[in-house]
Amino acid sequence: MEMKRKKISVTSLILPVIMLVVAVVLPMIYSTNYYIQLFSQTLINLVAVLGLNVVMGLAGQTNLGTIALVALGSYTSALISQATGSTNLVGLLAALVVAVLVGFMLGYPSLRVSGIFLSLTTMSVAQIVYSLANSMQWLTGGAMGVKDISEPNIFGIEFKTQAQLYYFILVIAILLIIFSVRLAKSKYGRALKAVRDNPEAVESVGLSVTKLKLMAFLIATILGCLAGVFYTWVMQYVAPTTFTTDNGTKFVVMLMLGGIGSTSGMIIGAILVTILPELLRFMGDYYQLVFYAAPAGVSARPVSPVLPAQEKGCRLLRRPEENAEGGLIHVRTEIGACDQALRRPGRSQRPLL
Repeated sequence: MEMKRKKISVTSLILPVIMLVVAVVLPMIYSTNYYIQLFSQTLINLVAVLGLNVVMGLAGQTNLGTIALVALGSYTSALISQATGSTNLVGLLAALVVAVLVGFMLGYPSLRVSGIFLSLTTMSVAQIVYSLANSMQWLTGGAMGVKDISEPNIFGIEFKTQAQLYYFILVIAILLIIFSVRLAKSKYGRALKAVRDNPEAVESVGLSVTKLKLMAFLIATILGCLAGVFYTWVMQYVAPTTFTTDNGTKFVVMLMLGGIGSTSGMIIGAILVTILPELLRFMGDYYQLVFYAAPAGVSARPVSPVLPAQEKGCRLLRRPEENAEGGLIHVRTEIGACDQALRRPGRSQRPLL
């Protein structure tokens, strides 16, 4: 049994290792600034999608305003750089402060509305940010955008080439991927999944659905604004045409292409949606049919038809070791209220565990 587990773990590492090798080698083969910027843009999109997955994949809340988060991070970094004359950690920290504020602003509507209404709310935020960036010429430069952004200087290290900046973003992206995987398997990640499946069950065990939703949106806004900062560093130019709601839907497409909740799927989705349009430019606008029609045939990870949603919500709150012998009494005490709430007339009173 132990040998089988080791074999499975080794097999599961093959794809990540291949992806890592390709990510490291590609800029050495395609070394022009055009291709390296394209690879960097793929990583930037991946960072934003990792944040979107926390809200949509784990917490089950609809968010169509990711592009607004990227725009806020990008413009904050660009304006700080223009004001100080250097692109450094000040712009990054300012963008993170904006992310925290916007995270609570976006998270609050999720406490009141859901479904299509939350979709419209987050999309409205994206449209408002775009309109402000386009009309506030005295601050954002209007349609002309913010130009002449200096090269990034982080901890005294100057990134003078696109390749150096690419590898820096690659390291950050790898760390965020590890964080995303660990988060999904953690107690907090299981609680978010329970919020997605049955908020009442979460409340019954003493967890705050309000705090969980707000924290999910907070993580998403931080990663979205961080992606915007990276975009400013790479392009050294920011314009509102980049942050339209049409471009914002591409993040949802990236998330859905590989399956919501799948880390490797998000990576593949970011690669396909970012790089393939450049390869299919000869098709004109018809290439969009590929990306906007594909998610219709890609289903998210299905909910088990065996477990009712309420039981599923309770089971997601358990720790992996809680099914082990010797831990049953503690677990039953911890989710006793949840178990009691799920009992229905005529149903067996056997505990869920």
